[in-house]
Amino acid sequence: MASCSVAVCKRNFYNQKLAKERISFFAFPKNDRLQKIWVERCFRKNQFNVKTAKICSVHFKGEDFIDDIRARVMGTEPKLKLKANALPTLHLKPDGHNVVSYKYKTQTSARSQRALKKERKVLVEEIIKRPPHVDSPALFTNLSNLSSTSIKSDENKIKREYERLLEQNKMLINELEKTKEELSQAKKMLKMLEQNESNMDFIIKKRVTDLLKEVFNKNELEVIFKN
Repeated sequence: MASCSVAVCKRNFYNQKLAKERISFFAFPKNDRLQKIWVERCFRKNQFNVKTAKICSVHFKGEDFIDDIRARVMGTEPKLKLKANALPTLHLKPDGHNVVSYKYKTQTSARSQRALKKERKVLVEEIIKRPPHVDSPALFTNLSNLSSTSIKSDENKIKREYERLLEQNKMLINELEKTKEELSQAKKMLKMLEQNESNMDFIIKKRVTDLLKEVFNKNELEVIFKN
C-alpha cells in the first residue's frame, strides 16, 4: 500500500480514499543528487528503501507539476505528473514550516520533448476540429482557463502553418501553369512533325512518279502503282 515517506505525514492510499482527498504518490527520482535531497527532506531518523518509497502530492507546489493543458481544455480532471526537477518543499517539518527551495536544473530528455510536442499538436487539432459555439458556455469557461501565452503560441503556430500552406499552394499553381504551357508547346511540335512527315511523303512520291514517267507510259505506271 502506498504511503508518504515524509516523517510528519501520515497519509497513505487507504486513508486518503476515506477522506476523499485527491492525492497522488510519487516515486523517488533516479537521479542521485535529486534523490538525496528528497531523502533529506523526509526528515526521518530511520533508514528506508528509496526504491519503493514515495512522497505524496501535498508536499509539492502547483508549479512543480506539468500543466495538463488537454484536461483544462476538455474540462476533465488533470493528471498529476511531476516535472523532472521537482523537489518537495511544503509541510515537511513538525512545526509546519516549509523548506525554502533552490533552483536545480535538469535537462529534459528528448523523449519528454517529443511527447510534449505531440500533445500540443493533438491539442491544436482538437481546437481546429471542434471550434467553440456561442451556445456552449462550458467550453468557453474551459478555454478561458488557458494562459494567454499558451493560446497566443498556438495561434502563432496555426498562422505560420496556414501561411506555409498558402505559399506551397501558390508554388503548385505556378508549376501547374508551367506544365500546361510545356504540354501546349509539345502538342504544337508534334503537329508540325506530322505535317512535315506528310509533306515529305508527298514530295517523295511525286519525285518517284516523275522519274518513272521518263521510262514508262501511263498505262504501265498504273499497273506499277496498283502492285
